[in-house]
Amino acid sequence: MLDLDNNYSSSDEAYVEPAGSITAGHLAKRRKKTLKKLIQNLPDLPKLPTFDPLQTVVPPHKAWNRLPVISLE
Repeated sequence: MLDLDNNYSSSDEAYVEPAGSITAGHLAKRRKKTLKKLIQNLPDLPKLPTFDPLQTVVPPHKAWNRLPVISLE
């Protein structure tokens, strides 16, 4: 069995962030704020062109059903 207590030395201390340092949460908030500022500074999109529907000269074709009538008597 491996004894882990003998492998520990005083130089193997865990890293502790100093007070006041920037954490990942702070960096994410800062990035979000800068993205919002960049988006606000972008120019507006161009206006949509006006749309005029096509006016046909010839009326639409009238269709009807020409299938044969089958009686089931």
